[in-house]
Formats: sequence, C-alpha cells, structure tokens
Amino acid sequence: MPSRAPAMEAFLASVAGGLTQIYYATALYGTTDSGGTVSPSCPSSGCGVVYELTPPPAFGDPWSQTVIYSFKGGADGDQPSTLLLGDGGTLYGVTAGGRVCPNSLAQGCGTLFQLTPPATPGNPWTKTILHAFKGGGDGWTPYGLALDQSGVLYGTTLNGGDSGFGTVYQLTRGAGTLPAAASQAARAR
Repeated sequence: MPSRAPAMEAFLASVAGGLTQIYYATALYGTTDSGGTVSPSCPSSGCGVVYELTPPPAFGDPWSQTVIYSFKGGADGDQPSTLLLGDGGTLYGVTAGGRVCPNSLAQGCGTLFQLTPPATPGNPWTKTILHAFKGGGDGWTPYGLALDQSGVLYGTTLNGGDSGFGTVYQLTRGAGTLPAAASQAARAR
C-alpha cells in the first residue's frame, strides 16, 4: 500500500462529510469539520473547509488538493459536512454551527449554503447562505441533505422542531423560504 505524506495524514484526520464523488470536471469534493482559517469563532483549529481533489495527469503521480472555501465561523458558518452536486457544478452543503442562535448555543444554529464555481478556473468560488437556522421550530444543527431532479433541497436537523428532536425541511431554489416538511415526534428507537 502506498504511503501518504504527513500533511495528507493530518488533512485526512479531520475529514467530516466523506467524499462526494463528482465526475463534473473530473474531481472529488469533500469537507473537513476543522482546519482552514483560524478565527475568533474557531480559535484553536479553524472552522473547516470544502476541498477539491484532482487526479494526476499520469497514473501513479500524486493527486492535487485545493481548498476551495475556508469557513470563518460566526455568520459564515463552521463545521461543514454534507456536500451535494447541483446543476453547473454548484455544490450545496450544510454547516453544523455558525450564525447567531437565539437558543444561546455556543456553536450557533448552522447554515445551508451553496458554492458556485468560478466562470474562470482558478478564481474563487462564490459562497451564498441559502438559509441560516434559527433554532426552536426552525431547527438547528443541520445534518444530511438531498437534492431531487427538480432542484428541491431536502434535509434534516438534529435538534429543534415541535418536540425538540429535529426537523425535516425543504428548500425550493429561488423561493427564499425554508418551510419545515415535518417535525420528528420522537427519537428513532
């Protein structure tokens, strides 16, 4: 088995959401829940990143790793996890923390975000927060995401909702609102 460079070992130690295998532009995308930009919101280990792994031009050569977005915490979000591929190479994901949460959660309530690839390769990706979770009935700590063929995003939160045990939500692109599809009545047994 080939060995990995120490820097790659440290990088892989904090991989959070696994890899999203995407053949668009022949790359793999993933997240780490720490690393990246150290900020007042994430002073010891960074707030997490979205990265791209590009295969080498020749078999056996190393893959290239590029951080395409580094979270800053606070209003920007932190601890990204799930990633999905949408039209035109757009990535959708969630952060477990970030934004101000009225429930006084130290890590915040989380966000649903979109990363749009640059028109010119090498330029920065554009990040848009599609929804900032507010806690309570809106839920907090989003985790898990699905995208249907018509472009509707569905996801879950680990907390909040009518019973406090999480929500299932949907977001229709362009609608600007995030209605709860359902609230869990009880924890799964």
